[in-house]
Order: sequence, then structure tokens, then C-alpha cells
Amino acid sequence: MNKHAKINFNIITCVIICFLIPFKLYAQDYYTGREAHSQGRYADALREWLPLALAGNAEAQNDVGFMYAIGQGVTQDHVQAVHWFRLAALQGHPSAQYALGSMYEGGEGLQRDIVKAYMWLHISSVNPNQSSAIAAHSAEQVRDIIANSMTADEVADALLRSRACLDSSYRECD
Repeated sequence: MNKHAKINFNIITCVIICFLIPFKLYAQDYYTGREAHSQGRYADALREWLPLALAGNAEAQNDVGFMYAIGQGVTQDHVQAVHWFRLAALQGHPSAQYALGSMYEGGEGLQRDIVKAYMWLHISSVNPNQSSAIAAHSAEQVRDIIANSMTADEVADALLRSRACLDSSYRECD
């Protein structure tokens, strides 16, 4: 191998390692948290997930949001739950979008707003990252139940907001 080929090989190797090590560390921390959570060790799960959530990991943000929403390993705090759900929802996380819509519908942790509830539930229902057809159908069902208590103008407004949110890649959602 000539000198330039060896240098290029070393650079490529370094680049690959630089990308794989953080992913491996993320995966270990996230799945360590998932295992702790499934065993009811909520404080341990939070200890693994919170740094990831603070670093912008949508999956961890969603999970921390659920912990605050139902008080697992933390004092139940709907304001904190909304905070974490919103961060994950704005990254396209369908479960967080569903949860945020539900929080708006119930007025938990924020002022009740059925237009925003419908908007987030609609976004969740059409999200291509939705993990299953059942989850998408569930979001549709809740969205449609909410629609029964809305005027036609409110539904139209919610759909316009949904479109703006999706078209902006989640930059214009409120």
C-alpha cells in the first residue's frame, strides 16, 4: 500500500470510528434505560435517558415525558411532560405527537386547546414514522372524537396548522 493510500485508509477508519462510538454509547445508554424501566427501576431509567434527552434524542425525550406524565421515578408534573413531549414531537416522534395532542385536549400542563389537540393528533395519525397501523388508527380515532366537539372552522384551522407544521418540517407548529 503506498503512502497516500495508507493515509486515506487511516482517515476513513478514523471517520467511521468517530461516528460509530457515539452511536454505540447512545445505544448502550438508551437500552440500559429501557431495561431499567421495564424492571421498574425508574430512577435508573431516568438517569440513563435524561442526558440523552438533554442532548436532543427524541426517543429519550418522549420516554422522559411519559415518566413525568404518569409520575414514574419522578413527581408527576404535566408541565414537564409537555416540555419533553413538545421537544420530541417537533422532531417528528409520533408517540410524542399523540401525547402532546392528548395533553392539549385534556388541558394537562398547559391551557386546553382543542384546535392544537386535533392538529397534533392529526400529525401523529399521518406520520410516516408511526410504528404501526394500530397506533395511527388510534390517533385517528381520538382526533375524530375531538372533531365531534369542534366547529367546521376549528377543524379547518387545525388542518391548516397541521399542513404548515408538516410542510415546514416541524418548524412552524404553534
